[in-house]
Amino acid sequence: MAKEDKGKYFITDYDLEPMPPVYSNLPEELLKAMHVKTLIGPGGEIPESDVAAIAFMLEPGTNYGAHSHPWPEI
Repeated sequence: MAKEDKGKYFITDYDLEPMPPVYSNLPEELLKAMHVKTLIGPGGEIPESDVAAIAFMLEPGTNYGAHSHPWPEI
């Protein structure tokens, strides 16, 4: 089934990118192990101003300690 048949909100075949250096409070080695892609949101595959969905991957064996994010981020 072609992407056109699935609708304009179907996202596939995207590449993750290195974590932007804006998170400079994290150790450099951790930033190198992080890869992200905004799928929905400002600058995303689907532009949206009210919500964001981001694909996130850590390299195998990376230790990213327990932490939390303030509401409304999950």
